[in-house]
Amino acid sequence: MNQNELDIVCQIIFYLYSTIEDQQKQILELRNKSRPEVYLLKNFMDVFISLSGEAKLDVEEKILIYELIKTGKFTEKEAEEYIKKAMQNGQIYERKAGWYQKA
Repeated sequence: MNQNELDIVCQIIFYLYSTIEDQQKQILELRNKSRPEVYLLKNFMDVFISLSGEAKLDVEEKILIYELIKTGKFTEKEAEEYIKKAMQNGQIYERKAGWYQKA
């Protein structure tokens, strides 16, 4: 292997190493951002399931928001956002206007 080829191999190795390093940083950033969101979504679902009960009754939006705020972990706006997120994730669905059921 001549010097030119050796230089190219070194450049490729450096490129791969920096790409892996960048991806590791991005993964850590995503983990740090998503942990609180995952935690809040779990709390949301815990409250939802407790209101819905074993019979899996419909849950009224007003009551759900009130109970989420009562936990001290959600503002009214955040509660409304998490209702939308849970619907987008397919965890709950709106059975009729203002009433939700677990999917």
